[in-house]
Amino acid sequence: MTIKISAIDCRSEFLANKRIWYHAIIAGQVVGTISVEATSDRFWWLNDLFVNPSSRRGGIARQLLRHIINVWQFSNEVELQGIVGISCGIDNANVASINLFESCGFRHVYDYPESSTRLYSLTDAPQGG
Repeated sequence: MTIKISAIDCRSEFLANKRIWYHAIIAGQVVGTISVEATSDRFWWLNDLFVNPSSRRGGIARQLLRHIINVWQFSNEVELQGIVGISCGIDNANVASINLFESCGFRHVYDYPESSTRLYSLTDAPQGG
């Protein structure tokens, strides 16, 4: 099974809205999406990571997440220079997501006291994943 990761008008969307969307495509069908948004001059916030239920457990979420990490680490785009990390919120009950993000180098850095959400962040070269 070949998974293609493609950007949706990445550059113009980022410049206009500070958000980048990527899609995972198999046999011409979108089976997953991920987006990040520049919340400041220094961090991306991962807003969305979704894989179609019929396509789960096939490594698509990991490939989308690794793609975002690679874009952050290896891009020469002026707009991305200076970004020092990627952060996201994950519900405590979402063990699969917690395991995925931790395996890609994200670290638990904060618990939001008003909710069951944990803050995870990646600010250096990921290990594993």
